Amino acid sequence: MRYIVNYDFENMLENLFGHEKQDRSRQLPVDIRESQDAYLIEAELPGFSREEIEVGVEDMVLTISAKKAEAEKEDATPQQEATRYIVRERRGSGYHRRFSLPRDVDVDKISADYQNGILSLEIPKSEEAKPRSIKVKAA
Repeated sequence: MRYIVNYDFENMLENLFGHEKQDRSRQLPVDIRESQDAYLIEAELPGFSREEIEVGVEDMVLTISAKKAEAEKEDATPQQEATRYIVRERRGSGYHRRFSLPRDVDVDKISADYQNGILSLEIPKSEEAKPRSIKVKAA
């Protein structure tokens, strides 16, 4: 007998870190890793400058936003004004993604680094959440 299971494994994994469901075509791609001391989120943001990226935390919700500054029509050169797009697949000008943070994080110590189109966020765990060894004394 064959069993067919309709199980959305990807949604299950997404729910573990609690980020909101979004349109897959414009979703900010991320990797989320966990170590003993911290969570690490790496997000692909190629073509954005540091100034165009915002990261914030409010009520244990981490938000990553990136928005391209729209080119002003008056800044266009005459040559650019005389051209038209034949194919324009890179039209999107920004990303926005939110994550519900686990309770064991220390939001005051979150750090962010942006290099080569990758935004790296280190989200340290609170001291209470870290595993510790208890010394056993002889009686």
